[in-house]
Amino acid sequence: MKDKDDLLRAAEYYDVYTVQGRAILKTIIAASGKDYSAKLTISSLSELSQVSRQGVYNCMRYLIKDQFIEVIKTSGRKISLFILNPKKLQEMQEYYNTLHVAKSTLKNN
Repeated sequence: MKDKDDLLRAAEYYDVYTVQGRAILKTIIAASGKDYSAKLTISSLSELSQVSRQGVYNCMRYLIKDQFIEVIKTSGRKISLFILNPKKLQEMQEYYNTLHVAKSTLKNN
């Protein structure tokens, strides 16, 4: 996985999603390993992201629909496997880089 700090910074400014959606995304990034996956319960995701459980479910619908994450539920267990899409992470990073360059350009003019 790319540098987590860079991805977390990019997620913070990824205004494609709401503040809650970005918090969920940042939490999954922070909890994930080199394989782009994180094992979490909805309760722990809610607590770590400081988003209500209902908010987590609502935001996940968009993240799944946009193919940003895949969620695999373990049958009979509360733990889910959240898998981040590396291509979407790259798009998010590129978006952040574009914003950063634009801000620098505008600041210097």
